[in-house]
Amino acid sequence: MNDVRKDVANLLGININANSSIVNQNENNIPRMVLKKGMKDDPQVQLLQEKLIELGYNLGPKGADGDFGRMTELAVKTFQEKNGLTPNGVFGAETFLVMKKILETKSSIVAPLINKEEIYRVRKAWN
Repeated sequence: MNDVRKDVANLLGININANSSIVNQNENNIPRMVLKKGMKDDPQVQLLQEKLIELGYNLGPKGADGDFGRMTELAVKTFQEKNGLTPNGVFGAETFLVMKKILETKSSIVAPLINKEEIYRVRKAWN
């Protein structure tokens, strides 16, 4: 398994296998992966939804349910527009690369500064 496929798996929190939506790569070594409206009961969609929620996007009362419906499409479009991409509502290679970069940056900045004990201490102090 090459690094790009590992990056996709890490971003979405999945293992790449023969049944994956990640089918191959183009000449620029970017995965050909498409998550789009209408996909149902898909663990990759659910993990994408979890990442969108982590980034502050509202998916409605169903949250991360694995169904790529209207709310997920709207969240992806909003993410794309906010980050200078064409807002088509499809989670493809360009959207993946931008989200990957944002999540990596967020992890590298936030993780060393805040730990579980600190979060617990702050929550306890505010209650």
